[in-house]
Amino acid sequence: LEEQATRGELTCSIYLSPQEYVSLFGPEGDGATIRSRFRLQVEGNSSLFRLEAIEEYDPESMIARCVFRQLLED
Repeated sequence: LEEQATRGELTCSIYLSPQEYVSLFGPEGDGATIRSRFRLQVEGNSSLFRLEAIEEYDPESMIARCVFRQLLED
C-alpha cells in the first residue's frame, strides 16, 4: 500500500479473478469498469476513489497492482 497524499493517489495490490479483470475493460455488463468509483478505507479514514489504472496483473496469483485517485466529492 503506497499513498501519495499530495496527488491523492493510492497504489495497492488487490485480488481479482481473471473474469473480474477482463470485465473491468469491457463496455458491456453491469459490474465495475476501469473508471468506477470505490469506497476505500485507508488508515481508518473512508474516502471515494476512482480506479485510475491497473499497472500489472498476474493471472496465476490473481493479484492486480492498481492505482486509485481520490475524488474531491464524497
